[in-house]
Amino acid sequence: MFAPVFNPTGVQVNGSTTLSQFVSSTPSTFAPPANAIAFILQNDATSSDSIRWAAGIAANASVGFLMEVSRDTGYVYAGVTLSARAGTTQAINLIWFTGV
Repeated sequence: MFAPVFNPTGVQVNGSTTLSQFVSSTPSTFAPPANAIAFILQNDATSSDSIRWAAGIAANASVGFLMEVSRDTGYVYAGVTLSARAGTTQAINLIWFTGV
């Protein structure tokens, strides 16, 4: 069950796809589902190191937003392809929100 999220667009949304996966030094790419309007990406609490993530481009050791363990992006209004990588294997969680 997802907690209610403030949605200023007024568009009804569903938490449609939840992905738990490991990322490593090779960037992983995540394509949004059809009708995606937002996402939340989290560096899982079981991780031991930060990850880098980017929207629309490939994340690498120096490109992308740095995300510490147990942190998340918050609710981001974008239905774009995401990329994530880590220096060593780390766990992430990704929730896509789609319009109804």
